[in-house]
Amino acid sequence: MMLDYFAPLKYCFGWVLPSVMVSSAVGMLLTELTNTPIAIAVQGLWWFIDMNLGIQSIKGGYPLFSLSPRHNSLQLTQVFIDNFSNLVANRLLFTGFALLLVFVTVLIYERKRRGKLNEYDKAKKTFADMEDSES
Repeated sequence: MMLDYFAPLKYCFGWVLPSVMVSSAVGMLLTELTNTPIAIAVQGLWWFIDMNLGIQSIKGGYPLFSLSPRHNSLQLTQVFIDNFSNLVANRLLFTGFALLLVFVTVLIYERKRRGKLNEYDKAKKTFADMEDSES
C-alpha cells in the first residue's frame, strides 16, 4: 500500500473548501444586498440548525443539503465508501451554489456601482422630500 502524501490537501479541497465557499458567498451576497451585517446572524442560524440536524447522522450520514457532512467513526469505513457518491454530490452542489451566489453578488455590485440599485438612498430622499414639503 502506497502512502498518499497529498491526502490532507485532497480532503481540504474536497471536504472543507465547498463549505467555506458557500459560507463566504452567502456572506458576500447578503452584505452587498442589504449593506448590513445581517449575514453574520443568518450564517450563525444556518450553522446552528445544520449542526443540530447533523446529530442524527453523526456516525456517517451524508444528506444532500448538509453544509458540513460528518463522519465521526473510525470503524464504519464501509458506510463512508457506500455513501461516497452522496458526499461528492453534496460537495458539488454546494460548490455550484457558491459560484451562483458569487455571480449574483457581482451583478448586484455592478448595478449599485452604476447607481441603478440604491433603494436605501431613494427611500431616504423620499422621506426627506416629504418632510420638506410639510415645512
